[in-house]
Amino acid sequence: MGQQPVEPANGQTLPSRHGQPEPRLPHEHDESSDSHPAKKDARVEQAARDLAAGQQDTGRTPVVTELARKEFPSPAEKKTPP
Repeated sequence: MGQQPVEPANGQTLPSRHGQPEPRLPHEHDESSDSHPAKKDARVEQAARDLAAGQQDTGRTPVVTELARKEFPSPAEKKTPP
């Protein structure tokens, strides 16, 4: 008698050929729901608490964005009114 096809757990994706399990290819592993950790990142949770408590985000993104706008203006910003 043949083997029964493998049934993946809820939310998991398992490649199979002719009802038999096969190893995942790299892109299949990366895109699978079960390849990503379910636990939350403590740093992200701390950042959310800090923002909720009224602390200011000290990341570099706003500074870099403003500098980029000054140094490399978009075509719309380059145009000067006649």
